[in-house]
Formats: sequence, structure tokens, C-alpha cells
Amino acid sequence: MIAGTESPTTIAGPRDVPSRRAGWTRGTVKRPRILRRAASDRSGVAAVEFALIAPLLVLVLLGTVTLFDFYRESLALERATASMSDYMSRQTELPKSVLDNRIIATLKALVPQPDGALEVRISSLTRSSRGFDTDWTYPPDASPGFAARPIPVELLPAIAIGDTILVTETMIPQNAMFDVVRLKGMTHSSVAAVRPRFTKRIAGPN
Repeated sequence: MIAGTESPTTIAGPRDVPSRRAGWTRGTVKRPRILRRAASDRSGVAAVEFALIAPLLVLVLLGTVTLFDFYRESLALERATASMSDYMSRQTELPKSVLDNRIIATLKALVPQPDGALEVRISSLTRSSRGFDTDWTYPPDASPGFAARPIPVELLPAIAIGDTILVTETMIPQNAMFDVVRLKGMTHSSVAAVRPRFTKRIAGPN
């Protein structure tokens, strides 16, 4: 610089002038340390997520167990009914003692439930020109479950006029293992129809 001369005046450019707009500041805004630590701390996230979804998982688990228990009971009743129906088709007569002490007792053993819960109706039908005529039904007095329910002849296979068929009907109520979604229980029923194998007509109880 030459003595006696004035230094040149520097004019600030638009980028050198700090903005004075209200509410706006150039640069990065730094958050307080406590907020930064809270945002980066993930130690309790898993616990919170589990607390939110745990009730739903428990509900799904209990519902699955309850539905499987219903399916297992229904399958047991269907298999027991078919097995006893096949056994009776091999007989030439079914006296009261056999029906009570062997057929119905075995059904109750294969499908364990509280005493009196299992209801059974066994009928021998003969095909006629009018449809199906009932030869005999056991027990003769219909249980509450079958009192207002006719024999489901619409489910029977087509047979020739004069032929007979043995129909076994079972019914059992079941309470839900867990009361979920207001499902307190259901009633299972099964029907099996067989033709006599060694006789034209199976004699029933006197």
C-alpha cells in the first residue's frame, strides 16, 4: 500500500450479508443434548412393540387351540359313528342288551364326554314305493336332541324297493376350551348309513 492513499472500500456482496428474515437462520440447528439422546436411544422399542402385539398373539393362540379342539371332537364322533355302524351291519339281530352294553357304551368310550351328553338314535328303514318306512328305532323314546328331528332320509343312498338300510345318528354338545370371540360352544352331529351284510333285514330289540 502506498502512503497517503486510502485503502479501497470493500462492498459486501449479497452472500456476505447475513439474512435477517424472521424465523430463519443460516446453518444447522442444533438440538439440545437430551433430545438427541432420547432420539437415538432404542433400548425400549422392542418391549413396547411386544406389549402392543402380545394380546393379539394370545388371542390368536387361544382361538387356534379352541378350533382344533372342536375339530378333534367332531372327527372322533364321526369315526366312532362309522365304526359302530359298520359293526352293526355284520349282525343279524340287535337286541336291547347289545345296543346298550356294546354299541352305545362303545360310542361313549370313543367320544368321552360328561355322562348323558352323547345322544344316539339307531333306526332300520325299508325302502317302499312311498319312500322309506321305519321298521324299528332305538331308543324308542327320542332323546331331546332327536325329538323334533326326523330321520334324514335325504342323506341316504338310493336302494331298491324292499331293501333295508341301518341308520345311526349321533349328537354331542361341546363347550369351548377357551371363550374367545364369544364362541362358547357348538353341537357336533354325525350320520352313518349301511346295508346289512349277512341278512336282508336286521332284527331289532323286542
